[in-house]
Amino acid sequence: MPPHHPEVLADLLSAFDRLHPADADALVRTALAWFELAGSTSAVGERLHLHRNTVLHRLERLTGATYAVPDAAVLYLALQARLLRVPRDAR
Repeated sequence: MPPHHPEVLADLLSAFDRLHPADADALVRTALAWFELAGSTSAVGERLHLHRNTVLHRLERLTGATYAVPDAAVLYLALQARLLRVPRDAR
């Protein structure tokens, strides 16, 4: 895994804040399925009834990366932080 700057996780978390809630939910579901299915975009597509390329597009949109396989460690940390975060409206 390449070294990362501390800002990478913060940037990924802030990407969630810029999304419409429905978009964020779809991206989170896709990324969680990607982890559950060991990174198989084809299996995620089958589970979520999406084309494999749509899965890749969603992962790229979430991470801001233009590569097929997101950095799993950073994506996982961001997802966990996002799932544990209290919505801004509830603060």
